[in-house]
Amino acid sequence: MSDGTSQRWLDYAARDLAVAKLTSEEGFTGHACFCAQQCAEKSLKAYLIATQEDFPRIHRLQELLAYCALESEDFLQFQEACEDLDQYYTLTRYPGSAPDVGPDTIPTVEETQQAVEAAEQILSFVA
Repeated sequence: MSDGTSQRWLDYAARDLAVAKLTSEEGFTGHACFCAQQCAEKSLKAYLIATQEDFPRIHRLQELLAYCALESEDFLQFQEACEDLDQYYTLTRYPGSAPDVGPDTIPTVEETQQAVEAAEQILSFVA
């Protein structure tokens, strides 16, 4: 991706991924999962910036992925990953944000590893 603006978004995505890995190693699984979600979001937006004049100002990964898939169906391989990562946008930051799972739900180490790996795959695919 050679566009300067989209490259800046990818740079920010890479930083989010690095923070996700660091916080995961320190046991802050909620923070790691949120940073993984942010990495994926910025990666998808970088792609949209590179391929379209504008991009939607939304945060749901599944919606962003649908816009990306209009350009390339290869993005559909990340549907499940985006569904999983979407939950971490609010769940990990706001107590009681998901009443059906309890007020203090913290992602497990395994869930965190999966989130970080999914974000890394999406970033690598876009970059």
